[in-house]
Amino acid sequence: MTPPPTQDSNRWLEAGAGGGPLGNVRIVYALALMVGLGVFMVDAFAPLNIAVAVLYVVVVLLVSSVASTSVTVAVAWLCVAMTMLGFLISQNDPVAPSSIARCAVSLSALIAVSILAVRNQGVHATLRHHVDLLNLTHDAVVVYGLDDRITFWSHGAERLYGWRAAEALGRRLHELTATQGAVADSEIHQQTLKSGHWHGELKRVRKDGATVRVASRVMLSRDRWGRPVGILSTDDDITETRRMEVELREQKEELLATLDAIPAMVWSSFDDGRPTYVNQRWSEYGIDTRCEGDVWPDILHPDDLADVQSAWGEAIERGSHFERTARIRHRDGSYRWTVIASAPLRGADGRAKAWYGVNTDIDALRKAEQALDRSRNELAHTTRVSMLGELAASIAHEVTQPLAAIVTAGEAGLRWLNRHPPELAEVRASIEQSTSDARRATEVIRRIRTMARKRDADITDVDVNGIIEESVELVRREVSSHGVEMSVMLADMPLVVCGDRVQLQQVVINLLMNGVQAMANISDGAKLTVITARCEGAARVQIDDTGHGISEADAKMLFTPFFTTRKDGMGMGLSICRSIVEAHGGRVWAENNKRRGARMQFTLPLAQRAMQQPTENPVLAISGDTTDE
Repeated sequence: MTPPPTQDSNRWLEAGAGGGPLGNVRIVYALALMVGLGVFMVDAFAPLNIAVAVLYVVVVLLVSSVASTSVTVAVAWLCVAMTMLGFLISQNDPVAPSSIARCAVSLSALIAVSILAVRNQGVHATLRHHVDLLNLTHDAVVVYGLDDRITFWSHGAERLYGWRAAEALGRRLHELTATQGAVADSEIHQQTLKSGHWHGELKRVRKDGATVRVASRVMLSRDRWGRPVGILSTDDDITETRRMEVELREQKEELLATLDAIPAMVWSSFDDGRPTYVNQRWSEYGIDTRCEGDVWPDILHPDDLADVQSAWGEAIERGSHFERTARIRHRDGSYRWTVIASAPLRGADGRAKAWYGVNTDIDALRKAEQALDRSRNELAHTTRVSMLGELAASIAHEVTQPLAAIVTAGEAGLRWLNRHPPELAEVRASIEQSTSDARRATEVIRRIRTMARKRDADITDVDVNGIIEESVELVRREVSSHGVEMSVMLADMPLVVCGDRVQLQQVVINLLMNGVQAMANISDGAKLTVITARCEGAARVQIDDTGHGISEADAKMLFTPFFTTRKDGMGMGLSICRSIVEAHGGRVWAENNKRRGARMQFTLPLAQRAMQQPTENPVLAISGDTTDE
């Protein structure tokens, strides 16, 4: 290690390249010139038997202290020339041995001093370069002796501690900065002398009284014989770093406290799905918050485990968002419905490097939805029963008509049997007619019982065309009794949707009867309702009537529960229709026709779109003057 700069060298370096020991270049040059002239005059003209030219070394030393190496060498050669000139013109015998000896001694001394001066300049240049490098570093570099007194104070030390070099040099470092640390100053000194180094954190006081925290690294400097000669200390200001670490630690603690307070199961995992963190809410489910290993098998319902693990693995593989609804076991053994959702944190390359998720308890919401579904089903059932009550007269006629036909056919068959001989062919025809009428009555009763039965939704693939036909058969007598002419135009292809047949029949009947009732007070013009079914990317059904239409005020409230324009109405029919259609993924709305009346329509998503076979009877017309068979 290069020996540390001494106090004198530090001061010389502080003086700069333009200042020597006397601090003024011109004065040094003038003094060197005067000394050189004086030596020459004495050496050349004074009858002295001494080596006066030896004093030229003073000139060389003075010049070397302020000049460059080339100038120093030039001055040295000039002094050599002046020594030779003085020897030649001196009053002494130039060939005398004593004169030659004095000249040789002077030249030897001059040459030796010049070489040492040039070498010393090189050493000082190297030392100055090293000091410049030390001053370039942002860290504070301080050199002090074994007595703790400062011998070098870098620019970084001035910036860090506020003391200028002139104020710090010669003072004890630990006293100047009021050093405090986990270990005493004496222990730091002893450990440095013993091991040659020490590092740690210290608190020191700046000149302005502010306290700074530094990371200090201390190294022992030794001479060529291995003896300790000084100590070099490098100090890095970590005050802001430690403050930020404290803030980050406080923010982390606050964040963890916030996550623990969230009424949901918060978690994170590695990119491969292994958990890294779970909040305290998991402890309510009996899960160790140290999150070691796969926790899903411990908390998921067995029926949901496979689906969740499969979806989670697929999300990890694709790096996509993950969301599933599953049942999670509580500490008491019960299962609660929970939404498990997670999103990836992506790196610069776009790949997921971590996952952050939240498990939200929706058990109360799920139970409320189930209760709402039950209430909706109850209300829909009540509405169907009420609707059947309104259709009671028409339904009774639908049943009475085939029964009367059966009686008539039976009486006719008896008459054919009483003939001699009996007309067996006519009897057979009567019996077949009775059987057909019985089947017709049975089908009417079956439809009524299906509509009236209290049941859960039966979701299957159904054809909207068939639903319309069945609904029309149930209400055709009621439509006829109101003097309404009805036209049905079915789609030329099956409109297969996924839904409940009875509920969708209820929608069609409700909308159809709503239009029929809207035309009850029409006295001018024909009463006409048109049912149209077609495919427009979805199954679309519209029911047009020729009533008074819908006012702007009523249009906004038409599908609102308990809203009705009828004095004896419940106001639930259209609301139930909207609930059923929306539950099937569709939409229902109403608007006025361009000419007259209103148009009620709804759409349902298709379950299949590959069925292209046309129906046999796309148009079915039922007029108000339908006669009984």
